[in-house]
Amino acid sequence: LYALAGDQKECEEKTIAASISARDRYVSRVVVRGRKDEKGEDAEVIPVFYEYGKTIFEALLNFIKSGEFGNFLSVAEGRDFNLVKSGKGRNAKYAGSYLAGNQTPVFSDKEKLKKLLEELQKMDYKQLIEFTPLEDMKKALNEYFNPDTGSNDSEEKPSKTVKLGAPVNEKILEKKEDDDSNEDGDDIDNILSQF
Repeated sequence: LYALAGDQKECEEKTIAASISARDRYVSRVVVRGRKDEKGEDAEVIPVFYEYGKTIFEALLNFIKSGEFGNFLSVAEGRDFNLVKSGKGRNAKYAGSYLAGNQTPVFSDKEKLKKLLEELQKMDYKQLIEFTPLEDMKKALNEYFNPDTGSNDSEEKPSKTVKLGAPVNEKILEKKEDDDSNEDGDDIDNILSQF
């Protein structure tokens, strides 16, 4: 974007390029007090994933490190964390967020508490990320590095003509393809297949 802007000091491309930066993001399972579902029924018993940035993370970390608030994440004797938001979009600030002063159970109703614990066990962080199957990744890489080869065959093998840096010794490639006792490669494939 900077290249598109050239020498123009006040242009949209430079403004956009300057605002793009990597930002740390964190995800936690939270109970949103007073939350309603689409039908307008009480849904606070069902926790949700909440994504937040560095400011909230550092506030929570400081509460934990200080030790003055006990285990505020405890279901039985925890504290509510109240978010105070000012601004909108990328300019939102959460500096006024705070922990509640009183220790209370998440829910005093035992049925709600039981339902919450059941729902928490169902929430796996893996459901937040879509893991692409290994075969799809291999196919995409093969199509990218070897666009001239047809992609009709689902059992395609990577071409030996891929050039990524140093020249490839064909004899080493052939030896590795013929060697079925390569346990390290099998171990890595087994580990990757679990994801």
